[in-house]
Amino acid sequence: MSSRVTKEGAALAVAGNLISLSEVNITNLYINQPGPLPLTGYFTSSGGALIIFVSGSGRVQSASGGAVSMTVTLDGSSTPLGSCEVTTNLNNSHSAMIPVCFFVAASGQNGQHTITLTANNSTVTDFNDWFNVTIVEAVPS
Repeated sequence: MSSRVTKEGAALAVAGNLISLSEVNITNLYINQPGPLPLTGYFTSSGGALIIFVSGSGRVQSASGGAVSMTVTLDGSSTPLGSCEVTTNLNNSHSAMIPVCFFVAASGQNGQHTITLTANNSTVTDFNDWFNVTIVEAVPS
């Protein structure tokens, strides 16, 4: 489920300077979306700078625990934005990954884009795991 909110005539203060924005778009791509991974969602951009907030959960099937992690990719790029992860000492117990946010510079490429969440290595996800992705876009005047 995706929802979008637009605020027109916004302003942003950066290092004491006021930057005028024509609008700020907020898209909730996933709100408590059950797994499993991979998940791919679509959103529309006006070509502005993006701040992408991501969180989720997963588990490892190892007697000694290990890293629970997922990769976040924009538009199918071979270079991911990064990952969310946490280390656990528990076997087969669902753990929340540390939420992260990614900054993507303004590209000028308006239109439809994709975000894909993919489980890494020994991470297992299922319907007991939940995922959130929110995109904030700053569109300069």
